[in-house]
Amino acid sequence: MGDDYPCCGTTLDSIQLQWRTYGWNGARFAQVAGPTAFGVDTRFPNLALNPTTITPSAPDAGLRYGVLTLSITAHGTVTASQMSLNIGLADAGLTPEGTGWTGFTTGGHSVWEGRRPAPAPGHSVTLQLGVTRPVSRDTLTGKVWVRLWPTDKNGGLTKDGWNRDNSLNVEVVHSQ
Repeated sequence: MGDDYPCCGTTLDSIQLQWRTYGWNGARFAQVAGPTAFGVDTRFPNLALNPTTITPSAPDAGLRYGVLTLSITAHGTVTASQMSLNIGLADAGLTPEGTGWTGFTTGGHSVWEGRRPAPAPGHSVTLQLGVTRPVSRDTLTGKVWVRLWPTDKNGGLTKDGWNRDNSLNVEVVHSQ
């Protein structure tokens, strides 16, 4: 059994393999031996996003201001050269504001893409990205989505040792 399927340039040496045994129980095949889940793949960087919220300010000239704070921790022992972030703002009616977005480019539909140095294993980095939203869009209930990938020295996306903590939806908490 493998934890990934070879597709689109995935090399076989990047897939974790396990032996599992299945047997017929009279109605269906069921697992009877071997591990039941894959754990962290320690051969790859392991970056994790930590949850956050955005609390927009009181209105100021028709706009609300807030900060998207992203805390990223590198677990394990393998270093990522960089990290790639994709951030979707459209569902929450937000737009980027300020210098924290320097180096990010728009991928269309209010999806912002950026590369940053990755933290060293055992360390964290915190990004603070300013956002604005017109008061007229206060009724939107969508969330900001964030996706994180480690990259290699050439900027190509690499596998993350435990990718279940590489994406999150950030809630926009409405102030009065």
